[in-house]
Amino acid sequence: MQKSKGLFLLKRALILGLVLAITGWNPVVHEARGLTEKKARNDAFDEGYERSSVPTLCVLRQRITFAQILCRNTISGAQRAAMPVRAAAVIPADGGQRVEANAGASAEETTAGPVLTWMNLEEASGKLQKERRPILIDLYTTWCGWCRQMDKKTYSNKQVAAYLQEKFYPVKLDAETRAVLNWKGKEYRFNAGYRSNEFAVYLTHGKLEFPTTIIIPPGGEPQAIPGYMEPKELELLVKYFGEGKYDKVSFDEYQKSFRPSW
Repeated sequence: MQKSKGLFLLKRALILGLVLAITGWNPVVHEARGLTEKKARNDAFDEGYERSSVPTLCVLRQRITFAQILCRNTISGAQRAAMPVRAAAVIPADGGQRVEANAGASAEETTAGPVLTWMNLEEASGKLQKERRPILIDLYTTWCGWCRQMDKKTYSNKQVAAYLQEKFYPVKLDAETRAVLNWKGKEYRFNAGYRSNEFAVYLTHGKLEFPTTIIIPPGGEPQAIPGYMEPKELELLVKYFGEGKYDKVSFDEYQKSFRPSW
């Protein structure tokens, strides 16, 4: 019996050795490779997380109707998915929120200059019927630290506030609102799968990152620019749309001749 068992084990070892020789598979090398790949994935995640903690310049490559944005200082979908589900904030029935841009800013930052008055989506839609302007939507969440930084540092800037108030219909929108939103005759509701309102999914083309600045030119489609932007970075973007250049020249051409003043 012992002899039969020994022959069986020997035969099994020979077959396994033959398979390994043919396939070139080595369990030691395979395990080492797996550990190396796992470390590389972890390093890539750590690097991305560190980069997301530092404000960086958003680079826009625009061909009139399409924007490809490269920004790192956002809350990514993967990071957001790992966060615990939070209780829903109390949102007005129209889904909007009238907020002063300098809420939470220091006294030194808020003493001078105009205060940006935000509209909700319904108010902006009504304004469009009277005067055509681009809509700028600040898409945020209640838990997003970079969103608060953009309120404090960018939208509180007197030049930013004055320009947006004159040239745009500024809308502040909580991406996670449970309210039913109406836009161009269509209703958008909260989507549990995305943990966001369907309108936020529509605006960002399914790529939910926060903060995201959305610009909807008159008669055009939403252009989503993810990431924190300082006033000098936002200036190029909003003036391209605010001065009506978006349907006349490409963003690259406009950028070459642009002279910042903020």
